[in-house]
Amino acid sequence: MQILKNIVIFIVSVLSISLLIIIFDQLGMNKKLNLFLSALLYGVFITIYLQKVFLSLSYFLGFYSLLFMISYSVEVIVMLFISCSVLLIIKMIMPKLKDTRVDRFFIFNKLYKK
Repeated sequence: MQILKNIVIFIVSVLSISLLIIIFDQLGMNKKLNLFLSALLYGVFITIYLQKVFLSLSYFLGFYSLLFMISYSVEVIVMLFISCSVLLIIKMIMPKLKDTRVDRFFIFNKLYKK
């Protein structure tokens, strides 16, 4: 059942990134910015949903290799690097943020103390 669920998530994520690229293109967004934002959002979605580095990398490699076979474009490889960098940043930064006290960054705590 888990394998079927992951296949459905893969299909939904592929459709969502394709729709994002089409919607951003129809809105008149710059092509490079469009591809950057789409790869960034896809990387965040897959990394946070799967929470495993190997599964996330396999999803990235699977999707972008299929996309590369269709288009033969260097932009697809750049999108793969963006998604992989998002994966590395989330896996390196997120555990460090769990240990950080966030309230020391805000001034509002000091204003309301009696």
